[in-house]
Amino acid sequence: MSDRAHAAISGADGEQSGSFGPLRSGDLYYLEGVDWTARQATATTTALLDLFHADRARVSSIVRGASTLRVYEALQSKVIVSIRRVAEDVKITVPTATAALKRLEELGIAREITGRNYGRLFAYDRQLQIINE
Repeated sequence: MSDRAHAAISGADGEQSGSFGPLRSGDLYYLEGVDWTARQATATTTALLDLFHADRARVSSIVRGASTLRVYEALQSKVIVSIRRVAEDVKITVPTATAALKRLEELGIAREITGRNYGRLFAYDRQLQIINE
């Protein structure tokens, strides 16, 4: 547990107590878990925001046309998308969505995960990796 969290639950006489009285056995273990979880959530959020910022900048600087950026934003929000669904969501044609996902694949942002020619799905691999760390 962080020193700050430990100090927050220690009384003036060094006895540990919380708002609801003295801490019981296991309370510190629980609070250490809460502290660890909060730190992990912060680290994951920071990593995702850094990824989104960097990839958005890459897409904006390399790709002409707003449709690829809009498809990137849809992929970012859904993590795994089908061509047809992203076309409907972004309100573009299926061929335009296919071309945009191909550009994102060439940039290393999206990856086709089915290996099929029809009904393909694309994943935002790096986002999934960060979430699963």
